[in-house]
Amino acid sequence: MLVDLEPEFVVQCIDWRNLRDALTEHEAVAILQNARCNVADRETQLRERGPKAYCTAGWLGLSDDEIVATIEKLREQGFDSFKLKVGRDLDHDVKRIAFLRDAVGPECNLMVDANQYWGVPEAKQHLEQYRDFDLKWVEEPIARDDVLGYVDLAETFAEATFGFACGEHAASPVIFKQLLKSQAIKYCQIDATRVAGVNDVMAIILMAAKFGIPVCPHGGGIALCNMIQHYSVWDQIAVSGTSDTQLVEYIDFLQEAVEHPVRTRDGHYVTPSAAGWGLEFIPTFIDQYRFPDGTAWRDRSPLRKGAAFEATPS
Repeated sequence: MLVDLEPEFVVQCIDWRNLRDALTEHEAVAILQNARCNVADRETQLRERGPKAYCTAGWLGLSDDEIVATIEKLREQGFDSFKLKVGRDLDHDVKRIAFLRDAVGPECNLMVDANQYWGVPEAKQHLEQYRDFDLKWVEEPIARDDVLGYVDLAETFAEATFGFACGEHAASPVIFKQLLKSQAIKYCQIDATRVAGVNDVMAIILMAAKFGIPVCPHGGGIALCNMIQHYSVWDQIAVSGTSDTQLVEYIDFLQEAVEHPVRTRDGHYVTPSAAGWGLEFIPTFIDQYRFPDGTAWRDRSPLRKGAAFEATPS
């Protein structure tokens, strides 16, 4: 639906009051009209081979053997882009990054994600030790809305191989405006639900296109991948008009919840063909996890409560 909308209609869907200093309606129309030149060809290409995906292999708590097994499984599925979690002990993190880089090889993309764990001084201390590993990006090293902090980090590490990725927790297009306009980030990570729906996401993708920042959506949650694949397809067909720089997060579990699970082939999303978002949840999954009477809650151990319950594998 979005691909087929006229540029002027798309622009009318967006609240421009706080965005015009970064992107005007006229500029947005021009971006969309420019992309329409080859829309049919790109739509055909994206139907044949969807957006390029990446997956987290280095979850905290996994052993080295488990990480290697995850990488091998993903590589057999065509993946060449991997992410690991950092933010604990500096020495431990550096060893994990070195281990992951050796495991995936020099030809693969490797990213790290700190999940907003540091302040700016701590981030600088850690990231200084990351320079030698040819990382593609460092994700959320500091708070999601610390725009000045990201500007500081971007200037400090301007010569590093990695850029900064941020956005999955940003709850306003205005935060994205500041991050993009200041060139504080090199990868724009929209989330499917964090902002106020499709209209806000369209505005963010258009701003990212103006500033030449690839949109690499966040998919770390139940059925979020089902949603972000649609945004990625629209971006890569009708806005940025390219699939060479974007990576779209893929979670290789949590797919058992919906009737139309996300599929990948050769390290790319398989472009969805079901109508709508593909968010029809399987009734038995809802029954199991409905709070408070679902079996996942009703039958849980009395020792597993609150955050401890959520963080402990079943």
